[in-house]
Amino acid sequence: MKFFRSSKPVKKQPPEYSAFTGEQIPPPPIEGLAALSITDPQFSERMEDVAHFFQGMSHKEVLEFCLGFERPNTPILAEHVVLIAVQCGELYGERRALLDIGVHTVKRRGIQEKFASPGPHSLDIIRNVSYHHIIMQDNAYLVNLRGSPLDSQKTRFGRTRYVDGKEAKVVLEDFLRQPVEPLLSRNEYCSVSKKYLVPGACPIVILQDGSWQRHSLLNALGLEQITGENIVSMINTQRIACETSFGWRDKTFTLGQLATDLKIDFPEFRSAADWAAYSFITSVQMVMLSKIPLAEQPIQSVVNVVMLHSQCNQPLWGNEHYCSRCGHDSHSRKDCRVMQIVRKCPKCAKAGRHPAATTHIPLMCPW
Repeated sequence: MKFFRSSKPVKKQPPEYSAFTGEQIPPPPIEGLAALSITDPQFSERMEDVAHFFQGMSHKEVLEFCLGFERPNTPILAEHVVLIAVQCGELYGERRALLDIGVHTVKRRGIQEKFASPGPHSLDIIRNVSYHHIIMQDNAYLVNLRGSPLDSQKTRFGRTRYVDGKEAKVVLEDFLRQPVEPLLSRNEYCSVSKKYLVPGACPIVILQDGSWQRHSLLNALGLEQITGENIVSMINTQRIACETSFGWRDKTFTLGQLATDLKIDFPEFRSAADWAAYSFITSVQMVMLSKIPLAEQPIQSVVNVVMLHSQCNQPLWGNEHYCSRCGHDSHSRKDCRVMQIVRKCPKCAKAGRHPAATTHIPLMCPW
């Protein structure tokens, strides 16, 4: 097994975690619309009409359209838009690394019929999202830097799959380059461009809690520039909160505060998939609040149903099991029995890292 490690020794500064940590790192303040560009300047010529269509919208309006809201003069290609909530879990400091990725997708055409009758707390919308949790297998040993490495690999939304860098690149490119599925009954004609629908990739709208982590994915996975050419809009949960009058605290309020305001439990430890899911669910709640009837059950019960439903998704890629204690792919960390034989990592024991020494074998030592 090949591990990708820094050649620089780790020094005094402890690592800082984003999606894997119990401490939430708030995104930088958003001073105005220009601070979080809605359109991606790298979109392809095929996407020009769609990008211009989204350019005049607020973040709230973009999300409404992705969920099925009708707008005049809609390009036919925009009807095939895919909303993707993305979050990267990263290790910062001198040992910078991509740890895990949350990717949740929903197609406008697949959700449009739910928009008129979304169910209690928009259950029928958020339940129809495909939730995915990807852990970078090459960097999985780095969770041993944490005091609670087992908590770091748990997820509430989607089934976890372990992938190496090459497979992660293919998986992410497939998510971002989903093909248009034209109607079988007829050719689709666009009254805006005066052209018939051309087969190709669907337009993509990216939703995040903070700014789009494109550079993290480009640098870690080597995604091709063409991968982002169909990203026509990037929207942000914080901006949606401001546009729907939920951002009453200040410009640096956190996703946890927003979830609490909406009566949604925000757990201490979160995977990148959890973070992306809470960003999506809170955003949907804010834009749909005026469009759904009062529900008898609390919103948390709806979120719990979605958590369970998201586990039904069975990805065909990646490994279901991988142990960050011993490096085997036949079992998960919680089922590891190797530490009953190898009691501790001698390198960590010699350095005086006694609690950490019992969390991994020498092969999986991050120091």
